Amino acid sequence: MTMIRATAGLMVLILGVGQVLNIAPRSMAPVVAQAALSKSQIAEVAERVTVLIQTPAGHGSGTIIGKNGDVYQVLTAKHVIESIKAGEEADITTHNGKVYRLNDRDIRPIPQVDLAMVQFRSSVNYPQAKLGNDLAVKRGMNVYVAGYPLPGQAITRPVLQFTSGDVTASSENILQDGYSLTYTNNTLPGMSGGPVLNERAELVGIHGRAEGSYQSTKQGTIALKSGFNLAVPIRTYTAWVNKQPIKINTTATTAQELYISGERKYNVGDTQGALADLNQLIKLDPNSALAYMSRGILKALNQKDYQGALADYNQALQLDPQNADIYGNRAFVRVMLRDFAGATADADQAIRLRANYDKAYILRGFVKSQMNDYPGALADASRAVELNPNLADAWLMRATAKVYLQNPQGALADVNQALRINPKEASSYAVRAIAKALRKRVVMRCGRLRKPSYKTIQEPCLMPAKR
Repeated sequence: MTMIRATAGLMVLILGVGQVLNIAPRSMAPVVAQAALSKSQIAEVAERVTVLIQTPAGHGSGTIIGKNGDVYQVLTAKHVIESIKAGEEADITTHNGKVYRLNDRDIRPIPQVDLAMVQFRSSVNYPQAKLGNDLAVKRGMNVYVAGYPLPGQAITRPVLQFTSGDVTASSENILQDGYSLTYTNNTLPGMSGGPVLNERAELVGIHGRAEGSYQSTKQGTIALKSGFNLAVPIRTYTAWVNKQPIKINTTATTAQELYISGERKYNVGDTQGALADLNQLIKLDPNSALAYMSRGILKALNQKDYQGALADYNQALQLDPQNADIYGNRAFVRVMLRDFAGATADADQAIRLRANYDKAYILRGFVKSQMNDYPGALADASRAVELNPNLADAWLMRATAKVYLQNPQGALADVNQALRINPKEASSYAVRAIAKALRKRVVMRCGRLRKPSYKTIQEPCLMPAKR
């Protein structure tokens, strides 16, 4: 068992005129194995070492990993801070709410990988993450991710999110952009740059990218889950600090490397490359339920091959019949195939397997609305709102159900909340227009209301009601 520890001395990296970034070199040394901590203990560590990074273009997260005098070093994902231009400034907020200024001269991108080092000055004593051995993290082990998701209506300011999950793939080789670790944790935009911790609360990676759990289609915004989460292992940072080369392996050969490579390609929009990796992975490991589920998502969303996706989900469920995410994804495909009874059965099973599965409630509510069961759709949407009040699609689903139940005032309240969370969702404006029309006692010149198909609802054609 090995872990990373600090060694004596300082490495000084020149950033620009009059500006340096001081980083303590680190090396690998054997230590006595430590017992695993409780989830609450790991959460406490995560809270204290995770920072919020706010840039002119948005925000992300970071991890305090070192200190030299009153200068703290923070490791983050490169894409979190790459938008900062010369002369621009950003803010780092620590767990106690204190805000520190960060300028472009405090940034040191790490070549070849999606990592960057930033720094801030403070006289406050902040804990630093203890570096662990990412090579000891294997598929099936528990990992924990922390970060600050983007705020919404229900949560109007960034609040630390801490999630647990399982490793789905790891590689001893460093793959493209430095990624070599994937996991199932539920992550949200804004958490990039946050820590990935092992069961001893040691830093084994930096959370980089995650595929979204929701997908928009012509039938609406539907809940989907692929499990795509990517981290850059901490050994890349250690190699950089010690001026050692970071060898990038551009060719994936093992099943786990193919899965990691496929996830990375999917995240950067290379659908065909991701599909090729998943096909090769299934040849090498035909018992990988996650590979079949991932390929099913690609077929459904990017190729509109719903029958092919259904076949992949069926195979995935034979291999892993207790996986709620696979049932949720198969329910979506059955909606697209107009098999509403099958979609309902799959959504029911997903909820039985995971009672707090907010996305499954949204999906089941959507199916009920297609079957004219608007009270049932309202009940499911309300449950999704209760489980996750920061979910725009839950509010939108409930607003749509209220429109069809002739409750325009309630619909307006819900759709306005959906728009506060996600003001870019065009269908929310359409639903709001319909609700306003009902409230003003006007009739639709173009006929009766249609079933809620979010992406196909048009602005209503209205005329004043006769008095």
